[in-house]
Amino acid sequence: MAKLIKDGVVDETRVQYGVTKIFFRVGEMAKIEEAREKHLSNIVKEIQACARGYIGRKVYEKKRQRALAVATIQKNIRAYIELSNWPWFKLFNKVKNQLKVYSFEMELTKAKKAVENLQKQIDEAKVETGKAQGKVDALTEEAEQLKSAVQKEQAGYNQLNEELQSVEADKKRLARTLDDLLDDLDKKIATLTSLDGSQKDLEDKLYSLEGQLTSVTADIEKTDKAKKILTDNFSAVRKNFTIKMKTIKP
Repeated sequence: MAKLIKDGVVDETRVQYGVTKIFFRVGEMAKIEEAREKHLSNIVKEIQACARGYIGRKVYEKKRQRALAVATIQKNIRAYIELSNWPWFKLFNKVKNQLKVYSFEMELTKAKKAVENLQKQIDEAKVETGKAQGKVDALTEEAEQLKSAVQKEQAGYNQLNEELQSVEADKKRLARTLDDLLDDLDKKIATLTSLDGSQKDLEDKLYSLEGQLTSVTADIEKTDKAKKILTDNFSAVRKNFTIKMKTIKP
């Protein structure tokens, strides 16, 4: 909007800015649309000009290449026409086929030498292959021996594994037995602890009863002494009474 106002397309007094919108007087939007169409037209013209320039350069390059090709062909044709009347060129045309044959013989000789070299390399490769085959056979035999040894070791390993599994089973069984024994031991220890407590209580009761028995024994002894004294006193009283009764009898 600042650019449009600066370019004079929109009158600043006929525009009001809100918070999220812009308000225009009647006719201002038409001016903005017209400016937009004009700007787009200028852009389209620039794009068309670039496209026409690109197409024109392509056409010019094609025509230039064609003209260079025509000039090159004309130059070669003129050179051929000039050489066709030259005696040395005629001689060259006559011996050209023989030169090809000579070239072919040279190529054939080279090919034969190459075949011989290749055959020699093949023979050497066969010898090396024979040596390698011998090594392979020896390695195969050694591998078979190692395989047999590995099988024996595997059998021993399997046997040891079975024995180990048996030992593990016995170990687990003994562990379960040990756990049971430990449980029984804990129960017995608990029972002994309880019995120790009961024994202590009984010993305390026995000690108390022994004290009571001592006290009762002492009381009995005292009672026996008192009884003996009373008996003696009673005997004396009875004896005195008897004597008195005898003295009183007429």
